[in-house]
Amino acid sequence: RTPSASTSSSPTRASAPAPADTPETPAPSPAEQAILLLREAEAANRASDYASAEALVLQSLALQPRYAPSLRLLGHAYVCQGRPADAIRALRDALAVEPLHPQALCDLSLAFFLDQNPRAALETIETCRRVHPDDPAALIQHGMILLTVPDRYSDAIEVLSRASEIFPGNSAIRNNLAIAYLRTAQWDLAESTLDAVLADDPDNPTALYHHAAIHFLQNDLPSAIPWLRRALQAASPDKQRVILGDPDLDPFRRDPLFLSLLDEFDPASSIRIQP
Repeated sequence: RTPSASTSSSPTRASAPAPADTPETPAPSPAEQAILLLREAEAANRASDYASAEALVLQSLALQPRYAPSLRLLGHAYVCQGRPADAIRALRDALAVEPLHPQALCDLSLAFFLDQNPRAALETIETCRRVHPDDPAALIQHGMILLTVPDRYSDAIEVLSRASEIFPGNSAIRNNLAIAYLRTAQWDLAESTLDAVLADDPDNPTALYHHAAIHFLQNDLPSAIPWLRRALQAASPDKQRVILGDPDLDPFRRDPLFLSLLDEFDPASSIRIQP
């Protein structure tokens, strides 16, 4: 017998449970905010936007004062903006928190140099080298500062030769080493050092110009002119002005060979200095 259909109503389906509220993401702590701002400042620094780096790192320091990486970056941003007094203050604060940090010492040395205090610059970079003898930035900067001290050119050669051994592909180091050889009248060593730069980078304007210097420093302008021309052809407009304004060229400014070169690259100056 077929059972009769039930006359009772169907059971009521239970309603689905309401979704639980998603917990809100907690706001970052002041220390976390400070780190995020520091990362933004580092990105601005890598993009050479030093004003933005300064503004961001100051916000970071307001949330996390006396944080050494932030203080170092602030000092670096000040150095790159040509504000040595501000840089010295920030970098001294950084070194008070984290003594003998190589980057802070290098930037502090450069800040002293920009602040017309070569003795403090040299003492600071030599402190850095004693603690971090082969730090690349310290080696390069030590050599650069020694090049400004007339009785320390031999020391500059020693430091920059060491730097060149450690970083053989660095053209800035080799160009500075060539300057040290030029200042000690070691023409053959200057030439071979510059040739090594040009073998890797034939249009390096600094190396081309220093090749010219080998000749005009020996009062041989005819041999210097082809190198000067190549340097000016490879240089940016700003670099051209630096080359043409070098005081070492003053003895030749009325020489017909030099005036002919000015006619090519800076005719206005050529007209101004004509007899």
